[in-house]
Amino acid sequence: LGLDWQRFSFGLPSPNNAFIPNTLQSTAAVIGGDLMLTDQWLMRLETQPGIYSDFQDISSDDVNSPITFGFAYLVDEQLQWFFGLSVDAFRQYPVIPAAGLRWHFADDWTLMALLPKPRLEYEAQKNINLYLGADLKGGSYRVGKQFGNEFVRSNLNNTVVDYTEVRIGGGAEWKLTPSLTLEVEGGYMVYREFSFYRTASRIKSDPAPYGQVGISAKF
Repeated sequence: LGLDWQRFSFGLPSPNNAFIPNTLQSTAAVIGGDLMLTDQWLMRLETQPGIYSDFQDISSDDVNSPITFGFAYLVDEQLQWFFGLSVDAFRQYPVIPAAGLRWHFADDWTLMALLPKPRLEYEAQKNINLYLGADLKGGSYRVGKQFGNEFVRSNLNNTVVDYTEVRIGGGAEWKLTPSLTLEVEGGYMVYREFSFYRTASRIKSDPAPYGQVGISAKF
């Protein structure tokens, strides 16, 4: 059980001629569980009921509950296979299957071929981890009931936008303590799209470099 908040803010100029919302965000509960079916098979089910919108005029139309359902097959300590489904009623394609693996193929090297963050990791020291990979960000959100009026595009009012962003880069994780990790990352945002698929409207942006610094804690 937990809570999750995500926000994408694009800092658009005024007037906004891009036909996209300035902010997309979600506030949701996290409810899930893991079940050990056998010594080698693990099942996971997770749902995140909450509000997914531009938070301009929140209503029951903004309520959604994406679901993740998956299995893990534990071959041994070095190799694990993963299979799953992502279900989101807001999304253009509500059900998306996925598969991947975690392969610790050498003493200091691990391949994490898993969405949304596939990457190759190198353990430089016991508390320092270096990596190269990709990051798939985004989600599906409902915009406000008056959103399209600003652009004389009433067909965009109260509709759903699929936001997709793909980053490629590298970084380092430093475990300051067993429960506290500092992460530094940089690279290139190679793809970004806003898809109002119900109105056949798509907006893309140019690639751009990015950088980020973060601290995560586990209790």
